[in-house]
Amino acid sequence: NLDVADSHLMYGLGEGNARYAQRLYQEKFPDRRPDWKKFQSIDSRLRGHGTFKPASRDWGKTQNG
Repeated sequence: NLDVADSHLMYGLGEGNARYAQRLYQEKFPDRRPDWKKFQSIDSRLRGHGTFKPASRDWGKTQNG
């Protein structure tokens, strides 16, 4: 997803400062309005799980157990 990749790029340009990344992002993409917490969340998922996708604790479980 380009939106997620763009968000992570701005977080890097903002040197890990989510509020600054939000400002950079809004300057580059004025029609998009993400919450500043999104930048931390994306970075945390990538560092912790190696993917931009949210982790799911239910993967692989059957419906009954």
